[in-house]
Amino acid sequence: MQQNITYFFLALVLIASTFYILKYPIKKPVFVKQGSPSPTLTISPTTTTQASPTATNSAQATPSPSSQSFTSTDDNFSISYDSSRKLYQDTEFSGRRYTLYSSAGNIAIHVGKIWSWTSPLRKFTNDLMVANQPTYVYDIPTQTITDFQFNGKDFTFQCVHNGLANIKSECTQILKSFKLF
Repeated sequence: MQQNITYFFLALVLIASTFYILKYPIKKPVFVKQGSPSPTLTISPTTTTQASPTATNSAQATPSPSSQSFTSTDDNFSISYDSSRKLYQDTEFSGRRYTLYSSAGNIAIHVGKIWSWTSPLRKFTNDLMVANQPTYVYDIPTQTITDFQFNGKDFTFQCVHNGLANIKSECTQILKSFKLF
């Protein structure tokens, strides 16, 4: 009986994830000429942040040869990530989504007053701490989702690694760099 309930909840999570992916597809990078208004937030190692005139996020980028830093003053966090990735920001039903795009697999940070996905098994533990916050980790062969809370906001770190060890390692490094303020 308990096993059937577990499979039922996992099926619900799969259905909800499929719905989310269909409703909010991951956007391909859009390259914008320097000085042109951009509909998304774009950060690269050789340019400064470009955002649309109506963007509400305050962000800073610090370029370096192999890593990039990003700070969101709206959602009170900062991270470091590989400079080969492109950063995009979107608004979604649950809050904001910051996508670190790569054709090998995307990494997304969802931040809002409600969770970006539903999990009846969400229970925070100290097994993995992100910025000194307890987490809930949902791990399947193609992606790992790490949830945590800070100052009334729900954070979901979604690593779509497609089973690739190098992307899993990259996600671990980003989680280690996570700072909350």
